[in-house]
Amino acid sequence: MIGATHAELGAYLLGIWGLPFPVVEAVAYHQTPARVTQARFDLLAVLAVAHALACEHAPQPLECTAAAPPALDEDYLRRLQAGLTWDEARARVESARKEYA
Repeated sequence: MIGATHAELGAYLLGIWGLPFPVVEAVAYHQTPARVTQARFDLLAVLAVAHALACEHAPQPLECTAAAPPALDEDYLRRLQAGLTWDEARARVESARKEYA
């Protein structure tokens, strides 16, 4: 409607409110983490992985209705030395969902 995504608007507001840059950056790029040069599994990576996993399990949330659903690949996790594969991340989320359901 106004030409900005929820990520852009959220990051803008967080910046105005004086939150630390890593928080603002994580919110701004959680749907497109590859646009940021990362050397480790940091706050942005955590939020991006969580967002992609949530979109896989949610029926049709607003933030997941873009032309291409959020997805992360093995190269992304390997590059950031995440210590787990995408399939392992999915399995851990599924296990936690069953445990807390």
